[in-house]
Order: sequence, then C-alpha cells, then structure tokens
Amino acid sequence: MYSVTTDGTYIYAAIAGGILRGEISNPALNNFATWQMVYPNTFTGITFNKMCWLNGNLAVNFHSSSTDSVVTVNTTNFATGTTLISGGFALRQLKTENDRLYAVNNYSVNEWDNNFQPLRQIYGNVNYQNTDMFGVATGSGNQLYIADKNNGLVNYTDDNNITFTVPNSPASPNASCVFHNGTTLVTTHGTNRWSDSYGTDGYSTFDGVQWKTWNVKTITNSNVDVNQMLDLQAVVSEPGNPGHFFLGSRINGVFEFDNNVPIKMYNKDNSSLRGAFGNPGQTKIGGLAYDAAGNLWVVNSGVNTPLNMLSKDGVWQSINLQSVIPSGVNIFFGDILCDSYGQVWTTLISNGLIVYDPSQQKSVRISQETGGLNVNDVRCIVEDKEGQIWLGTSEGIAVIYSPGNATGSTPAKAQKILITIDGITQYLLDKEIVTAIAVDGANRKWIGTNSGGVFLMSADGTKQIQNFNTSNSPLFSNTITSIAIDPVTGEVFVGTDKGLISYVGDATQGTESCSSLKVFPNPVKENYDGPIAVRGVTANGNIKITDIAGNVVYETTAKGGIATWDGNNFEGKRAQTGVYLVFATDEKGDNTCVTKLFLVN
Repeated sequence: MYSVTTDGTYIYAAIAGGILRGEISNPALNNFATWQMVYPNTFTGITFNKMCWLNGNLAVNFHSSSTDSVVTVNTTNFATGTTLISGGFALRQLKTENDRLYAVNNYSVNEWDNNFQPLRQIYGNVNYQNTDMFGVATGSGNQLYIADKNNGLVNYTDDNNITFTVPNSPASPNASCVFHNGTTLVTTHGTNRWSDSYGTDGYSTFDGVQWKTWNVKTITNSNVDVNQMLDLQAVVSEPGNPGHFFLGSRINGVFEFDNNVPIKMYNKDNSSLRGAFGNPGQTKIGGLAYDAAGNLWVVNSGVNTPLNMLSKDGVWQSINLQSVIPSGVNIFFGDILCDSYGQVWTTLISNGLIVYDPSQQKSVRISQETGGLNVNDVRCIVEDKEGQIWLGTSEGIAVIYSPGNATGSTPAKAQKILITIDGITQYLLDKEIVTAIAVDGANRKWIGTNSGGVFLMSADGTKQIQNFNTSNSPLFSNTITSIAIDPVTGEVFVGTDKGLISYVGDATQGTESCSSLKVFPNPVKENYDGPIAVRGVTANGNIKITDIAGNVVYETTAKGGIATWDGNNFEGKRAQTGVYLVFATDEKGDNTCVTKLFLVN
C-alpha cells in the first residue's frame, strides 16, 4: 500500500493495482474483499505513491523513475479520467490543508485552491537561496511554513516577507568523525566512511554556545575550491592552536582551515599525497593525527605510500609501505594513531593494521597470522593513559599491552579481554562490531558499536559500567559512528547515523598541579539532588570534604581530574546546611588546594 486518504464517507487506498475504496460505515471494512477497485492502474511503470482528497476529487501523484505528475481524479465519476495539474521533479509531499492543495518538491512549493486553480509557486532559488524543501504547513492569512534542509523553518508570506528560524544544531545528522580539542567541538558530515557518496554537507563546529556549519553553501569568497570538499570524514587541530585544523576528504585530499577560513587544499598535485589505484583523479584520505613533535600525519588510501607527514616546517614526506601491504587487497586505510612511543599506527581494512617507527624507518603488519588478532577487520584504534593500544574490531575488542617496540624482533601481540557478566565469562563485546573508542580522564573506555549502542567499561575493560542504547537512554540510534570527549568538562559526544548527542561524563583530564579547584553547583540549593562536581583536581587525586569544624563528611578519589559528591555524609544522610571545605591532594600528598562549598539542606 502506497497511500491512504478519506473524504469522511470512504477510505481510499492506493495499491500496486490502483485505487481501492471502502465505506467507513461498513462493519466488514477490515475485510479487503469488501473494498471496490474504483481506479485501476493501467499505466506502465507508474505507482500512485501519494494521494489526498479535496472537494470531490482525489489529487494523486503518478510516480515513475523519470518524473512525477500530480493529477486529479473525480470521485463521483471515475470514468471521466484525469486532469494533469503539475509535473516535473520528484515529489516530497502532497497534502490538503485549509481547503487548498500543496505539492512540494526539492525546489518549489506549489499551491492550488479547491478548484485546483494555481495560486502560488514558490521557487527556492528565486525567492530565497540554497533551498532543499521537504514539506509545508499553513499559517494565518497567506503565511506558509516551509521545512527546508538548508534554511530551517521558512516563514513565507510573499517575496518581501520571509523569515528564517534555524535550530542551533549541525546542518546534517551525519557524524562521520567527532573531535574535541578542549575548546571547540568539530563534527564532519561524511555520509559513509567505507564508500564514496560525494556528500557536500561539510563540517560543523560548536564553541559551547553556537553551532555553525561550513560547506560550499555557507563559505563564500574563498580562494580554496570548497566544491571539492566532499565526504569529509577526519579532523584534527594543531596542538596549542585549536582554531587551526585539518579535514580529510575521502575524495579530494586534505583541507586546511584557520578559524574556519579555508587556507589551502592539499592533494596529489601539491603534496606527497597520491591518486588512488584505479581512480587516480581522487586523493583519498583515511585519518589525520599529530605526533608529539607537532608534525601532521595523513593516511592516503589506495596507494603504496599511505603514510604521509606534513612537518612543522611545512614540508611533505611520504612513507612507502609496499613491503608490508598484502598483495591483491583493496588498499583502504582508516584510522591513524601517533602513540607516546613515537610510533605511527594505521588500520588496513580487512587486513589488520600497520605500525611504523620513524626513528628506525621500519614497519610491520599486525594481523591474525602475525600478531594474535582475533580478526583482521580492525575498525578503530586508540592509546589509553597507560600506553596500551586498544583496537575495535568486527568481533569486539583487542588490546596490545606492550606496544613500545612494535617493530622489533618480537612482534607486538594483541589479546582479547575476558569479562564475567551475570556469571557468564566471555570475551569483551565479541558479538559486536566496534566502531569507535574514546578514553576519558579516568582511563575508562567509551566504546561505540554498530548495533548495540555505547558501552562504558572500566579502565582495564573487565567491568561493564554502563550500556546506553535506544531502550534506556535518549540515544537516537544504536549505530554509533564516532565518540569524542571534552578533556576539560568530561562531556562525551556520541555521533550516530541519525545525529549527535552528548552525555555529561564524570571524568576529565587531570591537571599537573592543583591551582584552580572549582565546585559546581555552588551554592547547592535545597531542591538540587544531582551530583556535585569538583573539577581541576590533579590526576586521580584524593578529595576530602569537611564541615567548618574539620569533621570529614565525605572522601573519594578523583576520576582523572574530576570527583563527584552526592551531598550525603558517610551515613547516607543529606549533609546539614552550612559551609564545607573541599580539599584536593595529589596522589603523593605533595600538592594540596582548598575551596569552599555552601550547601542548603
């Protein structure tokens, strides 16, 4: 069944064979055999995919692979045939409202009166720019509310009275890569990381207050050809310079931005990057990462020189890895990691991963055959705070516990983690395709999966702390595309195939010294029953909360650089109204700072 409408007496249903009619008062209406075929579909290659009733007529969209046509069918005499009132672009909406008919396609809104005489035709590229229309609703007088992908909610009265309401959000639900540098959140809007889609949605930034989207429609007067900025799927910012970042395109190389102003595009013509085998016109990028020396590393897919470095001085250099790339494989490289040992890692689709040591100019491939991987399909990679390499695969998690000399005579080995849940011992997430891993300030692992939502695991992965999914949380989808954590606030940003959502985490990066201790909220009012956060703590430091007389009411260890208190004393009772002192000490007890907290019971 394609569409249903009613005139109050009959229900009309469009099916493959035509239009059926059933009388609402018929007690056997649930028996389709009692319905009457009133308008057979005798047209080749046509479906009646949209339909509505107005003033004794059905407005029906005749849909084919090449065009759509809106026609009217007289319900009192179906034999009189049809009258064409509109044709052309694929129809997104056909509806009646306030005794008028509306048809919406990508580019226009068409309005007729109840005698199907044309009233208005609003072209987005004439009346307002960069349109991509989805639907329409009527307001008072001649007002129309138009849902538009690129312009938000458009309130249209006439060409001189148009207003726009744009939600404070990214312009696209695609979140192929989410990145946070402690100042700005950036999400790229590539459609599919593993295949070309030529998406032009660009990327969006969030400064803590306002979202802005940057793409060919919003960037004007640029010296860089932003039309080439297709399928963005990787982003990284220069350490110490959060406004200077690079974006990787699956199609056309690397784009450099400074405070969201395009600076340069790097591809096969002006860098060490190369065109892909079988498609030399494309400079395919997998991942981006900075090393400790401030050099930018770029994964160039589909070539024998996948690792490329843009030095701090602006010089490009490529690394030939042909000797460790398996022959006869689809050479697509994904994530890249510059670890704390000076090594560079990159995932190789369906063929494990490769690690390169720049100091020795040596590389090895780690796979099922050579490195103990449970499966060669590695989807993501991250280094935790203990220097261990965590791998997300199509069959769960694997960890390289001793990666310090991965290219040495003894190859690095990956191991799976055993975990016991409800008395059953199993490998960690071995039934899940792991798509993203992020490490919070307490070294816990936030793990995104292809169908199981998000898992929060203990630092060693042996304890499941949370599993967020669409059934028990506001997650839009259980298909996770990327995860990033704000190192300052601990907020966790989760990209899904249906949009971006965040979770206020309880762990941040610890500070080197205790000098800016903050408590939030402060004061704590009597109607507040959430966690009280202490931030700015040294990594995994000790927290003591005392009353003004020095009696300890609570003590805990920080998770990274943050600790929380529920407002209760050791007996589980709400602490009394008063001023409390919050002491924070590092793990060795050498660095202590104190602040005050006022709590109302």
